[in-house]
Amino acid sequence: MRYRSDLERLATLDAAAIEVACTDCTTVGELVARAVDEYLEFDIAAEEAEARGDDEHAAYLRQEAAAWRATVRVLRMMAADAGHGGRRHGAA
Repeated sequence: MRYRSDLERLATLDAAAIEVACTDCTTVGELVARAVDEYLEFDIAAEEAEARGDDEHAAYLRQEAAAWRATVRVLRMMAADAGHGGRRHGAA
């Protein structure tokens, strides 16, 4: 399955979460919300690291945020293919 390999390549979700996402489309919205929270937290941490002048750590955190954003895109594609919006009320 294409989505499974995409999620494994991103290395953001653990194997159990990937399995659930690929077998139970009703959980995708919850996983999207979690992934959005993750990338927002990494973005905030990156900004804080930049403010401290720790550019190397900030770059690492930006990469992590990008991986979580990509995870959101994959999960939303999965939800769309399954006929669901992939969004939970209040999720970005």
